[in-house]
Amino acid sequence: MCTASGVVKAGPGRVVSVVLAGGADASTLILYDHASAASGTELLRLSAVATGSAAVSFGEEAVLAATGIYAALTGTAPVATVQFE
Repeated sequence: MCTASGVVKAGPGRVVSVVLAGGADASTLILYDHASAASGTELLRLSAVATGSAAVSFGEEAVLAATGIYAALTGTAPVATVQFE
């Protein structure tokens, strides 16, 4: 579970599903293919309205992250859950 921007996985992996719960205002989650920063290839962008939620599941078509998975969160008190392998 992520409540702030940071490293989800510091090495290669696959994003299987993501859930974003918006906080007090609209929230955005951007996942990057990077082991330690909000840069590199954008893997996913997901937005949620205030107190709403958004979700995506890739199943067997998981999104490949070659170097790592970094989550950049914006908004007031969002919560993101990233399932990865």
